[in-house]
Amino acid sequence: MLWSLFGAFLLVTIGYATVRYHNVRCTSLQVVVQDSLRCQFVTEKDVLDLLHKNQKQVLGIKMDSIKLKNLENLIQKIPAVKNVEVYRTIADFGKNNGGRLMIDIEQHEPVMRVMTSKKQYYLNAERGIMPLSRNYSALVPVVSGYVSEKSVKGDLWDLTNYIYCHPFWKSQIEQIYVEKDGDILMVPRVGDHIVELGTAENYETKLRNLKTLYKNEFRKDGWNSYKKISLKYNNQVVCTKK
Repeated sequence: MLWSLFGAFLLVTIGYATVRYHNVRCTSLQVVVQDSLRCQFVTEKDVLDLLHKNQKQVLGIKMDSIKLKNLENLIQKIPAVKNVEVYRTIADFGKNNGGRLMIDIEQHEPVMRVMTSKKQYYLNAERGIMPLSRNYSALVPVVSGYVSEKSVKGDLWDLTNYIYCHPFWKSQIEQIYVEKDGDILMVPRVGDHIVELGTAENYETKLRNLKTLYKNEFRKDGWNSYKKISLKYNNQVVCTKK
């Protein structure tokens, strides 16, 4: 009998809560942008402005009538948004039946900034194009010179992503310039020299040789003793002094 009474109580409680939930209206909206301290390509204001521009009013609307998938598809159109999840919660169920709409956003992570004579943009970790942001400027290597959209998504992306993912190179390489013949020059943050990489072929080996030079020879002669370091020759590092 006790179990029967308990079961009946649960059914009544669930039924009552369900009826109340259908009458819950959205009284608040919360936007959570992941990694917002590290990247600020998407802000809460961007999302709210987008909803307002597309007349997606949610405050005051019954929670179960809000089309979550439509909102996700709309927010996903922001180029810097990688993933978005929209869901409902009960903000203040006991007091005034208030509901809260939650929007969780994951941002794309740029690995390079491309600068050509015609346009500038970021390329993210998925090789996708992101426009520049008015909110934030990412500290990533700048790729310029004779580049095309096709080339930056190929070997140049592999090279730059390798640099971006390795703390030593990320802190050292500031700019990558592609010459007309396809040879790659790298501009470091520390030292008054240019690194001549040649092509992107075997870039891991070339950078490993360069790192050895930095850690050994540069300790003796200093960072500002050379004007050019060439890695374009097979298994050789050729240094030109000032």
